[in-house]
Amino acid sequence: TVIGAGVIGVEYATIFSALDVPVTLVEPRNSILDFVDREIVDDFIHQMRDRGMTIRLGSTIKEVASKPDYAEVTLADGRTIRSEILLYAAGRSGNLGSLGLDAV
Repeated sequence: TVIGAGVIGVEYATIFSALDVPVTLVEPRNSILDFVDREIVDDFIHQMRDRGMTIRLGSTIKEVASKPDYAEVTLADGRTIRSEILLYAAGRSGNLGSLGLDAV
């Protein structure tokens, strides 16, 4: 399972899929790669699904749990996704506290 369909999440999801690893890509937004032409993105999503990738757009994550043999993602609508491994690629925060930006 890959959570996050930004550039990094999509990149890793497609790499894993190309290696014949079953992939579920989960994204809370209703679209991916908003800076790319919609027609290209629509075709790309079609190609990913043709490779067997499951894509869950508009799916908000309620909980992520680590079980002894698998990772379990619970979506806001109550559905669950189980997988051997989970990659969280849904954003990052900068380490800016010690840079002294207020002095700039």
